[in-house]
Amino acid sequence: MSKTAKTEAFPVVGRGGRFWKILQSADWQGESPVKVLEEFIDIAFHTFIDAKVDFESRPLFRKDCEKKKETIMNAYIMLGEEMEREPYRDLLGRVHQEISSTKAKDALCSFYTPDSVCGLMAGIGIDVEAMCRKISEGKTVSVYEPACGAGRLMLAVAEQLGELRRRLRVVCEDIDLNACKMCYINLSMWGVPAEVYHMNVLSREVWGGWRTLPLAVELAREEQERQLRRNIETMQGLFRREEPGEQEPGKLELKDPEGPKELPGGGETAPQTAPLKQAE
Repeated sequence: MSKTAKTEAFPVVGRGGRFWKILQSADWQGESPVKVLEEFIDIAFHTFIDAKVDFESRPLFRKDCEKKKETIMNAYIMLGEEMEREPYRDLLGRVHQEISSTKAKDALCSFYTPDSVCGLMAGIGIDVEAMCRKISEGKTVSVYEPACGAGRLMLAVAEQLGELRRRLRVVCEDIDLNACKMCYINLSMWGVPAEVYHMNVLSREVWGGWRTLPLAVELAREEQERQLRRNIETMQGLFRREEPGEQEPGKLELKDPEGPKELPGGGETAPQTAPLKQAE
């Protein structure tokens, strides 16, 4: 009797899962739901850091490549629309947690803090008023989060700061590469300047790190400002006013090598000066 491959059913997810429903519409050759979602996350991640994706080299796209590319694009558009409906919420991590098995979560202790708890922690543990005051004064505020997961706590901080979030300098670290990718996507989508590191927080071993586009833009702007200040200081040095006691331009002081001579009635001769004559 012939055996047919068992296809794992795609689970139904709750709020913020419309993009996931679109992903289910393609034929993924019996791959697990988690594998399909992580493929989607990886494609979105590389779109941000490389601005291109080589679909032909991906095993899941060897069959019906064009149709699947269209599915990915539509799912990505829907993810953006859902993010607008639920600002600063971790939709990727929410779906990933719902479809992941308990065994997979236990392997990396991957249990993400609920959005509501992250919002509470951001409100209690962070002095938002002090941060806003420093940012308003032109200062940069650094925030560090080890074991960041999908970046929910940093999203909660960014939500409280609003537009001032663009003056943050966020550093996120996690041992789970997929979590790092979700964190990078979330912070990039909400314009948070951040560095995300795939690393062991305890041993400090680093396997990879990426800057979000908002951070790259801010660093470039700051470098331009520093260069402008250097140029201004250079020009000021060239055109600074003469110190008291310096001779006027166009005048040459003539001094007698024998020194000042005593006049018959007492006193000394005054130093002689003559204007410089231009060559005819």
